[in-house]
Amino acid sequence: MARVSGFCTLCRSRCGTINTIEDGRLVKVEPDPSHPTGAAICAKGRAGPEIAHATNRLTVPLRRTAPKGAADPGWEPITWDAALDEVAARLLAIKAAHGAEAVGFAVTSPSGTPISDAIDWIERLIRVFGSPNTVYATEICNWHKDSAHAFTFGTGITVPDYRNAELILLWGHNPSHTWLAQAEAVAAGQKRGAKLMVVDPRRTGSAAQADHWLQLRPGTDAALALGLIREVIAQGGYDAEFVRRWTNAEQLVEGRPVFELLTEAVALWTPERTAAETGVPAAQIIAAARAIGASRATSYYCWTGVGQHGNATQTDRAIAILMALTGTWDVAGGNREIRRQPARKVSGQHLLPPGQAEKALGLAERPIGPPAMGYITADDLYTAVLEGRPYPVRALVGMGANMLVSQGDTARAEAALKALDFHVQTDLFETPTARFADILLPVSALWEREGLRIGFELTEAAEELVQLRTRMLEPQGQARSDLEITFALATRLGLGEHFFGGDMDAARNWQLEPLGIDLAALRARPEGIRVPLAQTTRLYAQRSPAFATESGLIELYSDKLLRHGQAPLPFHRPVPQPDPAFPLRLTTAKNGFYCHSQQRGFASLRRRSPDPVAEIAPEAAAARGITEGDWLVLATPAGEARFRARIDASLAADVVVAEYGWWQACEPLGEPAPTASSYNALVASLGADPISGSVPMRGIACEARRAGNAAWAGEMVVRALQPEAPDVTSVLLAAPDGRPLPGFLPGQYLPVTLGGVERRYSLSAAPADTYRLTVKRVPGGIGSGHVNDVLRVGDVLPARPPGGHFTMPVRAHFPLVLVAAGIGITPFMALLEAMVGQADAARVVLHYAFRGAAHEVFGTRLRELESLLPALTVMRHDSREGPRFAVADVSPDMIAARARFYLCGPPAMLRETTEALVARGVPRFDIFQEAFLAPPPAEPPPPDAVFPVRFARSGLDAVWRPQDGSLLDLAEAHGLKPPSGCRTGQCESCALRVIEGTARHLVTVNVDDPDCCLACQAVPNTALVIDA
Repeated sequence: MARVSGFCTLCRSRCGTINTIEDGRLVKVEPDPSHPTGAAICAKGRAGPEIAHATNRLTVPLRRTAPKGAADPGWEPITWDAALDEVAARLLAIKAAHGAEAVGFAVTSPSGTPISDAIDWIERLIRVFGSPNTVYATEICNWHKDSAHAFTFGTGITVPDYRNAELILLWGHNPSHTWLAQAEAVAAGQKRGAKLMVVDPRRTGSAAQADHWLQLRPGTDAALALGLIREVIAQGGYDAEFVRRWTNAEQLVEGRPVFELLTEAVALWTPERTAAETGVPAAQIIAAARAIGASRATSYYCWTGVGQHGNATQTDRAIAILMALTGTWDVAGGNREIRRQPARKVSGQHLLPPGQAEKALGLAERPIGPPAMGYITADDLYTAVLEGRPYPVRALVGMGANMLVSQGDTARAEAALKALDFHVQTDLFETPTARFADILLPVSALWEREGLRIGFELTEAAEELVQLRTRMLEPQGQARSDLEITFALATRLGLGEHFFGGDMDAARNWQLEPLGIDLAALRARPEGIRVPLAQTTRLYAQRSPAFATESGLIELYSDKLLRHGQAPLPFHRPVPQPDPAFPLRLTTAKNGFYCHSQQRGFASLRRRSPDPVAEIAPEAAAARGITEGDWLVLATPAGEARFRARIDASLAADVVVAEYGWWQACEPLGEPAPTASSYNALVASLGADPISGSVPMRGIACEARRAGNAAWAGEMVVRALQPEAPDVTSVLLAAPDGRPLPGFLPGQYLPVTLGGVERRYSLSAAPADTYRLTVKRVPGGIGSGHVNDVLRVGDVLPARPPGGHFTMPVRAHFPLVLVAAGIGITPFMALLEAMVGQADAARVVLHYAFRGAAHEVFGTRLRELESLLPALTVMRHDSREGPRFAVADVSPDMIAARARFYLCGPPAMLRETTEALVARGVPRFDIFQEAFLAPPPAEPPPPDAVFPVRFARSGLDAVWRPQDGSLLDLAEAHGLKPPSGCRTGQCESCALRVIEGTARHLVTVNVDDPDCCLACQAVPNTALVIDA
């Protein structure tokens, strides 16, 4: 077993990690506390073993044999040489006939995928090939913060020094879900006394802990920023000396100072008018402005919550100007201009051949927007492909981009992909976009390749670290890294001189040379090498010009925007008044368990978030007959999509928040691919930002309705009672009014109230117009006793819809091994019954352990099922007639075939079986057992509560009282440093195992393991022993 230092590139956070490798497999990913971004790691990072060893990954190059759009692409395996030769030949032929601009590139986000390991070299390939057309989705992601910010400051948004801030402002940015290292820094800043201000329509974890939560209506961000500018000026809260000296406030425009023009432009945005437009109370606006004006060290960040609007550029301008007024630019605790490592620049527009940059699609319409950097919108690409305007694009090189899911107008995207003369795609998995490709190339996982990171950007110390993540695993099949593919393709395209003859080591050593280190030194130090950088605050005061703008100053007023026909001062574009047909306002948010449209196929993550969710306020839900857990349909003028309803009392009454990125099934859990659940179907390209092309994805007029029949009333009537074995009874339940019952997946339970208490019992039959529960008497059990002694046909029982995440597939490309002990057979009966009549049902081996033939529950039906299901093998383990079940009874063939194991029985059996399977080489993530969500938020403990807490691994004994805060606070107060990230209960990096006793959570959390608690939001409920 080896523990290898590295860093995760699944998202922008690039968290430092320790990776445990055992027998050639990745078995665990943990945070590396010694790394500047390694304080914590999220659930996605911890799912690394599942990602690396997924059995549905692409492993060989593939060529299409069926027409585009066919249900089956007819993939045939080909060699890498054949694939790359064909790709190069087709691209060169199109370039020769139509110019390099006829080849478009679609590249996935380096902020949300491991393509960041190769992104600079991919961009170099695109530029030297000569294409000015790259679809990045930058206009709905990073362009505003990273480029539009330069209209004001001459640079993109800089590094927020959260740890030393007096005030932290998160505007449309939820770092707990997007940048965990930032979330940890925010939490550290708060712990030091920083005030937190959050601008968001949702009560995110950060908003719940904020000193100022400005809950604005979607689409009104610019109005709020303008109102805050007005109020900061009115209160005298701006830094007059900084504004005079370092901004163009005194510049004259037609005889009037810029500052006077700015003051006039925001004058109408009184707190009252701003409140009316945004929904933020006037008193909160005044208080927020006072806090901004009082802070001498404000760190801020904004991202997609700002960038996904039709007025995104001017909104970013307004926020930038608000921050400029504070005078806290590049001070300790403000947004820092950290010096970067002097590595050689790999890419840039200068690499394009002369005359090519001017051919970028959309440049005429948006000359100072993303096309000026070679980044085009998907909509402009589709127009060029389908209509030949302004010229035809005939080929597409897709590097991990999944445009059918990540961009709007899916039908038009499909038409464009079908119309291409040639399309090559790279990815780990076959995505909806990849299914349209002519050639599909398999990409290696991040642990199967080296990854060079020059600086980690979070802090001054982080920027000094240079690290080469080592190749820890052999690639699956013939998968290659993005870097290998890029260099191999470049040489075949005749561009070898720009790629060091295809020598990746020589290329990266050239890149590193100014730092005085090379790959050999980095390979010898997998934890990385620190290269010191001289840093200073107020860097602008030491250079000339101070800022990289036309005036050399921070530009409150932009002549550049004016010359291009845009407003030189920011403004708010009013959100249209609600249409009676679409009275609600729709926005979107990132699901913290997934990166964009990825990872929904991994069971450890899908169990936490199984369905695409739309959050809706109680008032709006009640008016439409929608209840918690219903499927609902959201409709906009552009289209419709289905989501699972989640009632959120913290939302404004007219706001709906829906998730994006759903398309994947999760085969091990039997979770289907969501149908008709694409958020993009709700988005139209009309009203795009005139500068950036950002499509309005938030603040959309919408309506909601319940999908399907009227809501089930939530009561069940007992239709029949059937003895199954001694002290075991089956209960047949139906809706009293005959309405259809909610569906369920095999393995789920029904919450039902018996004897005055709610109990969860597995459903033991296939989905139908009735439910069947099979309950064994437990000594002293209220629910089980009620079923076996009291319940009668005709009784009416309160119940809630089926739930639970111990689910199983009816169909699968791998075998299923089921291990049941006694009454643990019940969820498996639902699965086997659902397989009847399914010609393609999965292969199943059932190990059924029981004590004596009389206690073989469903014995007769199991024998019938053996004859009905040819792929079913039942192995009975009667402990009164022979030895008990042991993991040694599991066939080695099942383990070799990567069978998935599903266990149901007593806790001791679950633990023993799990560890024995792991010892035989079964990946832990391929083993599933019953687990429930943590209970809903608990009342705070009484003020006089006192509980002893033992931190077992540390040997520390402590006493907890309510004033000690969370278990994490208690641990830190006693000198321990357990992993922690967001401190809001969202990232799960602080999960600790409870050895003895119970803990309660103070917020609703998703905990897959019932023996774990999230220390940042947990308090003792009894005396506790914690594994920490």
